[in-house]
Amino acid sequence: MNGVLFSVSAAGNYFAQSFLGLLWPRALLAVFTSSISPLSMRMIALYFEPEERGLPYGIYLITVYVGSSLASLTLLLTDALSWRNCFLVIALVSTAVCVLSGAFLKNAKNKKSDEKTLNFKEDFKELFKNKTIVLTIVATFARYASGFSRGYYEAIYLTDQFPNHKSLYSVLNAVSILLAPVSLVLAGIVSDKKESQDKPHWRPLICSFTNLVCFPLLIVMYTTSSFPLAMALLFTVYLVGETYISISLAMMINVTTPRIRGLRNY
Repeated sequence: MNGVLFSVSAAGNYFAQSFLGLLWPRALLAVFTSSISPLSMRMIALYFEPEERGLPYGIYLITVYVGSSLASLTLLLTDALSWRNCFLVIALVSTAVCVLSGAFLKNAKNKKSDEKTLNFKEDFKELFKNKTIVLTIVATFARYASGFSRGYYEAIYLTDQFPNHKSLYSVLNAVSILLAPVSLVLAGIVSDKKESQDKPHWRPLICSFTNLVCFPLLIVMYTTSSFPLAMALLFTVYLVGETYISISLAMMINVTTPRIRGLRNY
């Protein structure tokens, strides 16, 4: 249902005639998508054991990169259809996908737990006492913020830096984003294997290393005047720098008591 409402909100951009006309669809998009992540996290926690969750998260998050890759290709779609019609086409396609996929979803049943039920205030208190949860949330908040900022300004910068390669950049950027989930899946497999060997510290180590190694690569990418080098670094950064997502989610779920996974959305 949230997916359909999300699509309807996207279609609202077609009718925009002012700044407020562009603002309200985005506000609705935020409202209707806010529950998707906690619900998906809880479902994966129900279906998979702690040492098996890195891989499922990696596979699940492929959808994010497929969507981002297609978004990059809208640079070409808007030239052919106009940005208004582009929003309308996206809304119609996503609505159809949501309706069709809903027919194949099965409800996950909660596993029985002997834990006592607490109120939301006590649940929040328990979460904020968990150092792994707090530090991971702070780190991923900063990483997501920088990632979204980069995603917005990077396209503007690179198309301005290499104006003769705008269309080629659009395609290569889409391909690089589409390939990023490969590292999510591989990192999920490795971290799951290490956790099954009672080595859970590998998850934060992989997250830290793959993020830090991208800093010098990004500096070179934003300062080079060589289009081939910039694109090679773009592919590398996406393949290496995105591995933290699936691992960090699995890590947070594994240190959260079953009662409040997804903040008790049951």
